[in-house]
Amino acid sequence: MLFALALLAFFAIALPDTMLGVVWPSMRVSFDQPLAAMTLVLPFGVAATVLSTSSWTWVAARLGLGRLLAASVALSTVALAICALAPAYWVIVACAVLFGLSSGAIDAALNAYAARNFGARRINLMHAAFGVGAACSPLIVTASASWRWAYLIVMAIQGVAAVLFAVSTRRWRETAIGTDVRVERARPRRSTRAVVGLLLVAVDTGLESVAGLWAFVFLLEAVELRPATAALVVSGYWAALVAGRILLGSVAERAGAWPVLVGATVVAGVAAALIGSLGPIAAAAGVILLGLAVAPIYPLLVLTTAERTAAASADRLVGFQAAASTLGSVTFVGIAGLVMGADVRGFAVCVLALTVLTIGGIWVLRPGAARG
Repeated sequence: MLFALALLAFFAIALPDTMLGVVWPSMRVSFDQPLAAMTLVLPFGVAATVLSTSSWTWVAARLGLGRLLAASVALSTVALAICALAPAYWVIVACAVLFGLSSGAIDAALNAYAARNFGARRINLMHAAFGVGAACSPLIVTASASWRWAYLIVMAIQGVAAVLFAVSTRRWRETAIGTDVRVERARPRRSTRAVVGLLLVAVDTGLESVAGLWAFVFLLEAVELRPATAALVVSGYWAALVAGRILLGSVAERAGAWPVLVGATVVAGVAAALIGSLGPIAAAAGVILLGLAVAPIYPLLVLTTAERTAAASADRLVGFQAAASTLGSVTFVGIAGLVMGADVRGFAVCVLALTVLTIGGIWVLRPGAARG
């Protein structure tokens, strides 16, 4: 049951995370805001997410893991209700903080729990559920009568999740995770491997986000694909990412995390080369192949967190990695946007650079590498 709840939670937190961009064109008309006003929402959400992922063990030590998860899902449900009834734009900005606090705690807490209690297959399935939620969010918006109804529909989904988490608070094995106050005070050991792990998570999620956000523009303007074809390729990227987590998680369960991580970086290198060729067929294939390559990397880095720090501080390091994931995604997407503003072909350069950094990070962290 707990694994099913983890899947539901990751599916649910993806819905509001990816919904704003789809509802914004109609939402901004309701509030008489310019198109660029959405950028004000993002910093507040990111700051709240980083705060939540970095401090979740402090809260869990006092509430307990089950109560933390139930309260976080309930907080997101409340935020969705407020958004649906929002009378003004500033309410949406304020709700971004609530969403960040909620999703950050769920992300870090469930990743830490999964790293201790789930194998490679289940942790990849958990992250695949997030991808499914991200794919379903635009469909919910387009099927709704208005953006307010879209928020109410997602609120109902998360309300069900909140009830399920509330009635299962005692079933979470809190002794298997760092919710003891003494464990919560432990600090991740400042080793080279721990630092490299944080940087690698930031780079990997940056690569994942850059490809997902900017591939359409690159394929449309640099490769000169038709809009419908470019959109289909980007959908293929996200489908490959979800499928890769489902399929490669099972492979990692049998072969081990590190062979899959090494293999994924090799495939990512091939994908980056195909994208850099700028050929229509090769670039399109490269984007889809990149989705398959990056799919298992972050889940397996979470799974191997304990290899990079002391056991007592592994949960905190998982939280810091979740924060690094958020910062990496936002930072590298912004950098790629600036590069592509000068030359849209810079997308291929950004993908190649991030891929090389990912390969380097995996090489440093691989079993048998010098420990620091």
